[in-house]
Amino acid sequence: MELKSSKYYGYLIFEKAVNLLIGKQHLTPMGRLKILEYYKEIKIVNMNSTARENMEIDQYWLIGFTEGDASFSTNKLVPRLKFENHIKELELLKSILNYFKNGNLTINIRKTGKFVILEINNIRVLFNTVLPLYSNLMLTKKSKDFVDWSKIVKIYYYGYHTLSEGIELINLIKSQMNNYRLSSNSLLCTIKIDKDIILEKLNYLLSLPSPYEIKNSIRFIRGTDKLVSEKLNIIVEDTKGNIQYFNSIIDCSLKINISRKIIKNCLITGTSYKGYTFKFDTSGHFE
Repeated sequence: MELKSSKYYGYLIFEKAVNLLIGKQHLTPMGRLKILEYYKEIKIVNMNSTARENMEIDQYWLIGFTEGDASFSTNKLVPRLKFENHIKELELLKSILNYFKNGNLTINIRKTGKFVILEINNIRVLFNTVLPLYSNLMLTKKSKDFVDWSKIVKIYYYGYHTLSEGIELINLIKSQMNNYRLSSNSLLCTIKIDKDIILEKLNYLLSLPSPYEIKNSIRFIRGTDKLVSEKLNIIVEDTKGNIQYFNSIIDCSLKINISRKIIKNCLITGTSYKGYTFKFDTSGHFE
């Protein structure tokens, strides 16, 4: 599997050095000089190279990269998958963003330099894409964080975070994750909770009627036809097969001059109007 970060260029020099050793050329005066050249060259390359553009990302590479350079965490109650790396890996994180077709990319300037952050917090992407992608495939300690974090994703997806019991459970799970999990971390004095207690609380929470109900993969406030307030991607197709994409019902309404009420009804019932068919992109991103 090919390296995709800026380390790729350092590897190319390393490969030349290995081949030189295999051929026993390092035993000659010229070979020893070559080894020294490679040593200097690899330091310069590692310092100045940047990731290549438009890298093709696959599931297994992404899982391995996540094990070392990402975190399953929350922003208050909102779950997120967060990648953070040096600015030289900007193009790589752009490729990951393109893989998920969702996320917020920001640049953070610190005393130690510039860093790029990719944060994915769209709950439908987390629930429908991220959870299945990583389930049962992670091998390091981070797999334990993923298991705990996945509980928070489910709590949030079904709206239990709007209940006091849900808020309490999310905070309890958070207190056992990431650095809090490290027994060697004396600066984070947290009480270890038996995982059976968390499971018991989770089962009780999920036994309650969920505040949201799912209809055709779309979340509604339970007992109403009111959509959960969130960014909804809409795909609109006319009778000629022309397709348009919108980030909200409001944007769609303004563009094609059809009322929001009619568009919403078409989305829920699957009916057409004035030659237009409407559907949600339920994955949380445009295909």
